[in-house]
Amino acid sequence: MLLKHTVIYFLVRGIPGLINLLAIAVYTRLLSPLNYGRYALTIAGIGFFNVLFFQWLRLSLIRFLSAHFKNPKLLLSSILVGYFAILLLTGLVGILLALLWPDPVWRGFIFLSIPLLWIQAWYELNLELARGKLLPVKYGIIAGIKTVIAFILGVLMVFFGFETYGPLLGLFAGMLLVGFYSARSEWAGIKLTINKPLLYELLRYGLPLTASFAFGFVINVSDRFIIAVMLGEATAGVYSASYDLAYQSLYLIMTILNLSSFPIILNALEQKGESAAKDLSQKSTTLLLAVALPISITCIILSPVIINLAFGNSYRTEASIIFPIIAVASLLSGIKTYHFDRSFHLSKWTVGQMWVLFISAIVNAALNLILIPYIGISGAAYATLFAYILAIILSGYLGAKSFYLPFPWKNFFRISVSTMIMALSLILPSDWLNLWNALFNCSIAIAIYLFMLFVLNVGGIRSYLLLIINK
Repeated sequence: MLLKHTVIYFLVRGIPGLINLLAIAVYTRLLSPLNYGRYALTIAGIGFFNVLFFQWLRLSLIRFLSAHFKNPKLLLSSILVGYFAILLLTGLVGILLALLWPDPVWRGFIFLSIPLLWIQAWYELNLELARGKLLPVKYGIIAGIKTVIAFILGVLMVFFGFETYGPLLGLFAGMLLVGFYSARSEWAGIKLTINKPLLYELLRYGLPLTASFAFGFVINVSDRFIIAVMLGEATAGVYSASYDLAYQSLYLIMTILNLSSFPIILNALEQKGESAAKDLSQKSTTLLLAVALPISITCIILSPVIINLAFGNSYRTEASIIFPIIAVASLLSGIKTYHFDRSFHLSKWTVGQMWVLFISAIVNAALNLILIPYIGISGAAYATLFAYILAIILSGYLGAKSFYLPFPWKNFFRISVSTMIMALSLILPSDWLNLWNALFNCSIAIAIYLFMLFVLNVGGIRSYLLLIINK
């Protein structure tokens, strides 16, 4: 089931993810750094409030759905009550913030951000519901329709002169459409009733994670706001585009792997016990490393080619510095989140994760304030990298105390050796801007890497294939 769902999620989540990466390349050519900076800061602000107010609902849904799988109405009712209560609270906060904001340009963005926040929270809640029900195809339909509509309408609106508002309005339209679809298909007949014991359990599990993800969000996006204040919104736009291309391209792969594996691990824990959950977790981490490590190294080696293809001229100089640093930081972030942080979720000791990210966020913010004035936006990238190094150490130490998950060190070493041998084929001089040369070189590199995985028997792949052949 793990391999089957992983393949499905690669298709249904990978295609929308590639469209999102394409959107970065298109928008950096259509929008000036100033307008892209305003767009990126608006998205970052919406993301922060989404994490701060709504994230605990999504995490509680995915964590407890397996225990209510046969009769989920009580759980969904409590989730829905929480959603509408937060919707009212964020509306009041957003309107007050917009009215008090001194800059009229940003006042307009804040007013638009309120309904965008609501519809994004609803959209992501329904994604988690499909994921928790082990329905990867439905997950893909929701994500795919939203992404295509958002991209097409966003680009059209930029052409029609909406500038920064174009991508935001396209995003709103895409999420609104699938939001209506999900409301009719999944939430029809769910009554707004409060079950106090269940709601208390959801809050006890989810609220510490809200703080955790808020601190994690500080590590990811606080640098953009600091750069905007210190160096200007246009510089923040250049940094955001460079960061997003590196982070989203790598984190997309790791997220897809977790989308398939984590619900299955939770089901194993509930139905078969800790031993089964640990075994599945170790297998999924091996798969994560086998996919993410060679891709991250490839991104670093080929970063000049990727930057020239992805960005307009206004973005390339700074991107060439930032991209490799964020690629390493993204890999560390994914390993922390999708292996070591699982201990906190499986044990329900989410306070531990909160402390890990709180300490890392404080260090990250301090380093941003120290480094940005001296070395510019590359200082923000180094601050992010150091914060994730610290976070992965703390998460590994504290997570093992709550629910020990063995790390596949032997397979990690074998994957690292395979990746280094593959990398030798990538550093040879070649015309990477020629499509056929690029496809040929990538094919050779992939073949070398897969051959090494087979020779070193990573994750038992050689034994498994020989067993199939001999049948």
